[in-house]
Amino acid sequence: MNQAAFFAVLFLLYSLTAKKESYILQLFAFGSCGFFSMIPYTEVLLLFLTLLVYYLFTKRRFGFIFGCIMGIAVTVKSIAAMLYFAVFIGMCVLWHAHKLKFLDIIRTYIPATIISCLYPFYLQVTFGSWKSFIDCQYDYWKRMKINPVQELYIQLKTIFGNIEGNCVLFRINEALSLTIVCFILYEIYCYIRSYKTRQNDLSDMLVLILYVLFSLAAINATIRIPSYNAPTTSFYRYYYSLFPIYLLAENMSQKKKNVVYACSTAISFITAIIFIKNCYFY
Repeated sequence: MNQAAFFAVLFLLYSLTAKKESYILQLFAFGSCGFFSMIPYTEVLLLFLTLLVYYLFTKRRFGFIFGCIMGIAVTVKSIAAMLYFAVFIGMCVLWHAHKLKFLDIIRTYIPATIISCLYPFYLQVTFGSWKSFIDCQYDYWKRMKINPVQELYIQLKTIFGNIEGNCVLFRINEALSLTIVCFILYEIYCYIRSYKTRQNDLSDMLVLILYVLFSLAAINATIRIPSYNAPTTSFYRYYYSLFPIYLLAENMSQKKKNVVYACSTAISFITAIIFIKNCYFY
């Protein structure tokens, strides 16, 4: 299924970039998501479903099927709920501009909400708490709540500090996570700067940017306890599953694109080495 989702993502990216931006396809194919498509992780499936939602959004194909796909995306990985909210805001903007009917929002969000609630409902019935998955983050996964300033301090301390038990792989993980976050924020900056020269609809722009920002906030709301593992374990894998980072990349100059492509390929290579060494940042 992962391989099928991988090729489906390539097709959607090809379609969304007007079939002329091969750089974006290369960035995705040779990035970490390409690697994770070969092992049993859900990142590529998530990327496919969320990208399909955005594709349908840009084509203004709202309604029952659109809502079902969005709901399924949320059940695959909860981070897709950030797209659920971003799309809602985008649809409200379109409704305010009289480009869709309010009934379209209802037809979309009834199935999306019902399907999104299936997993919490299952948790409630099975474990007696609909948020047991969230609760286990702090127990089983050894996570703790954090704010951005504290997280940055811990990351820098992990990278440059001399902490007992702080292995090289922990430092690599933190460096990768921090680098990719900076890159994503820079992408957003470039996209906003170039907006006036582009033909994109405001609602499309909002969905892209809000999904990324909401996701960054959600992902970085907690970190792994530093004494147990690398604080932002798996974060860079999560970042690579956010489809906007590929679409936003087309706004950079060719020189910057080449640098990003080289760095992304290197990150994928490093990831492969880490897995070969049986060091899974799960």
